[in-house]
Amino acid sequence: MQVATLKHTVHIGAVEMIGMLREGKTMADFPYLDDAAVPMLDELVWWTNSLKAGRKATQAAPVFAAAK
Repeated sequence: MQVATLKHTVHIGAVEMIGMLREGKTMADFPYLDDAAVPMLDELVWWTNSLKAGRKATQAAPVFAAAK
């Protein structure tokens, strides 16, 4: 499994979800969600870049030889 845990999260409750799905509201209509999304997305971008670089380095120089 390829997973990276995130420290920052956005928890969308039922009231907010219903507002977005049925009433056409957006994250901006719930400032506390919008504010929480910024650090979470920043962290997600950091992990994306870090894992991408790690995968690229691993592909360039395999650590283990393929089993025969």
